[in-house]
Amino acid sequence: MIYVPASAKGLSFGKFEEKAGMYAVKNCVIYLDDVKVPKEFRAAGPGKDAELLRDQIIAARVG
Repeated sequence: MIYVPASAKGLSFGKFEEKAGMYAVKNCVIYLDDVKVPKEFRAAGPGKDAELLRDQIIAARVG
């Protein structure tokens, strides 16, 4: 998992998806065309990204 500044060269977004009843949550395809990301922009670091992703998915569950 990485953080990418919205102003990064090569970063672009597809069309926002229309979803029934979920207007506050925006989803779209993210294109990273030859984007350079420094190591310090990693979310958790080597070997920790999958664990962080799992924890975020668990926290986002409804119910």
